[in-house]
Amino acid sequence: MGIKRTGKLFGTQKRLTLSVRLFWLLFFVVLSGTAQGRSLYWQDMQVHAELDREGRLHVMEQQSIVFNGAWNGGERRFNLRPGQRLIMHTVYRVDPTGNRKISLQQGNLARMDHWVWHNATTLRWRARLPSDPPFSHKVITYILEYTLSGILLPIQDGYQLNHDFAFPDRDGVIQQFSLQLSLDPSWQVRGTLPTRIRRHDLPPGKSVVLSAVLLHPDGVPAAVGLQPVRQKQNTAAMLIGGPVTGAPIWLRVLIITLLFLLALFQGINFLAHERGLGRFKKLLSPDRIDAAWLKRYVFSLSPEVVGATWDKTTNASEVAAVLARMVLEEKMKSRIEQEVFPWLGFKIPGMYTLHLSLLVPRSTLRGYERELVDGLFIDGDTTDTKKVKKYYRSNRTTFDPVHKIREPLKKKVRALTQSSKNSVEMIWVPTAIAFAIGFFILLADFFAHQYEHPQELLLIGGLVALWGVSLVSARNYRATA
Repeated sequence: MGIKRTGKLFGTQKRLTLSVRLFWLLFFVVLSGTAQGRSLYWQDMQVHAELDREGRLHVMEQQSIVFNGAWNGGERRFNLRPGQRLIMHTVYRVDPTGNRKISLQQGNLARMDHWVWHNATTLRWRARLPSDPPFSHKVITYILEYTLSGILLPIQDGYQLNHDFAFPDRDGVIQQFSLQLSLDPSWQVRGTLPTRIRRHDLPPGKSVVLSAVLLHPDGVPAAVGLQPVRQKQNTAAMLIGGPVTGAPIWLRVLIITLLFLLALFQGINFLAHERGLGRFKKLLSPDRIDAAWLKRYVFSLSPEVVGATWDKTTNASEVAAVLARMVLEEKMKSRIEQEVFPWLGFKIPGMYTLHLSLLVPRSTLRGYERELVDGLFIDGDTTDTKKVKKYYRSNRTTFDPVHKIREPLKKKVRALTQSSKNSVEMIWVPTAIAFAIGFFILLADFFAHQYEHPQELLLIGGLVALWGVSLVSARNYRATA
């Protein structure tokens, strides 16, 4: 039997090994077939660029892309340097006849002829739906119109132009490339600068870079870049996410420092307030709790006040506590009778009737004691639960004893637990101000940098989740404090 089991196990292992090998073989065959079935290249790329008086580069970029396979659309990756800014104006698709331009809409990349910013430097647009058949050497022409600022760097006695008019980070060859560059008359070129360029068969990774020194006699243009500095990584920059083209590092560090100091101040203030109330003191040892301690700290309070203070709620337990106290104070008398079946005399399990008798004049009662008595004792000084239910049912009204005592008990609990000086009464104000400032900054950034929408939505979702957890924790702490 042992040999048979071993042989069976060995045969199973062989079959599993064979299955795994077949799976990987099939996987690589499919992967290879998929990879071979997808390709693209640029049949033609025409760039018309104009450098205006302020140093902005206005570009119209026409790309004729040949798609082959299950491509979803096109992609344009921009190499933005620190201090540079890109504004995308329009993306067009040229119809096959070449006579009409179709404007692509921004947003919702799941729809045809829509474009989005995938990240800060990558533009994507939809050319094919997943349900459509794969492309077969399909030529589609797109036109991108955008403006770049900050491409000129100030140097001694001029401004350095060193710009790549093609994008090397691509998957295919550009068969035909042409550039037509024009400068505003206010710019002067030191040396030579070609304004017309043609290239053929540019492989992936190959650029078309123009470099020259430009002069501007009318002062400093508004759209030039920043003075080049050594690219030295800063510890604070690493913490914030590295150098980007947004707010300067010093401003980011300042904002984070202020938020940290605000959180530290709020935390210290809260802990000091709680410690002042004795919240963190050790509980009293049980052997020190005697009759005198109970009389001073517990029995001096009404039982309903103790209950409402303990769980910060008022319900039927507090109503029962009021009635029990009034019985102990001999203001009323109570008894409970188990209900019986009519004529048979058998007791009904779990069904009881509460009988109450008033022992003092109603005029001597005050507050919610009088309201409870008036609601329970309908006619006379005796009542029971059956009588009360029948009366209010016949009059189509309700009697809620909890409602009668809730607000008065809240006032008593507040007077008992509220300290004379609450240092955290306005602790929410600085946080609310910081929240309002952050909200409007995020709202402005939402419209100014639309390519950051995924990151912003992820950040908002995380903050909302964190706020929800914090709110639940705070409510639980407050209920037991």
